[in-house]
Amino acid sequence: FPYTTLFRSPTTTTTTPPPPPFTPPSQLVGGLQEEVYYKIYGMRGIPTNLDSKSPSVVRGVVEPYYKNTWRNWPGFTAGSNYAVRWTGWVQIGASGTYNWCTSSDDGSKLFIDDVLVVNNDGLHGLRTTCHPLGVSTGHHKFKVLFFERGGHNGIEVTYSGADTSHKTVRIPSSVLFNDGKIPTTTTTTPPPPPFTPPSPLVGGLKEEVYYNILRMSRVPTDLDS
Repeated sequence: FPYTTLFRSPTTTTTTPPPPPFTPPSQLVGGLQEEVYYKIYGMRGIPTNLDSKSPSVVRGVVEPYYKNTWRNWPGFTAGSNYAVRWTGWVQIGASGTYNWCTSSDDGSKLFIDDVLVVNNDGLHGLRTTCHPLGVSTGHHKFKVLFFERGGHNGIEVTYSGADTSHKTVRIPSSVLFNDGKIPTTTTTTPPPPPFTPPSPLVGGLKEEVYYNILRMSRVPTDLDS
């Protein structure tokens, strides 16, 4: 797919944005929570029922960024038919209107304080979509959703405003936080081997060959006899 860009220019209003509508946890740590949902087939957009699904993987990451590639992302076990949700808080130093963007292949959405700001959903190649939003100084709830059906996969979230000298930059990990309560993905320990090997053991396998077995259409069931 060709690379395309969709954006809306920030307004020139000087109205002071209201204070953050949510109070962040008293203890914040760097990075975001990343939830990965594998084996979701036939997607044409971001699933709306992720809250009813159990994530395949839950972990902390520094930022929602993975270079666009046809390979699996680092730490991912699949490169297609999956969705991802990143959640946490973004810190704003200087209030004002910021231009928020997602660049993704396939679709993505960006929410600030539970409000959809950027809708870059759907099946497409690497595409950038932007939208302005006024935010005040402080911590704001931050969420990014993404899905990949097949082909190349990539995600990057950028912004521009007073904190960036109005230059478009990838949202740095230094302003992304979570509450430090990211659960670890449960890993079931396999049971021990059911049989005890003889002692001692030597290298190699035992090979048994059975000739002159005529008219076979499947593996004989009486080799032990």
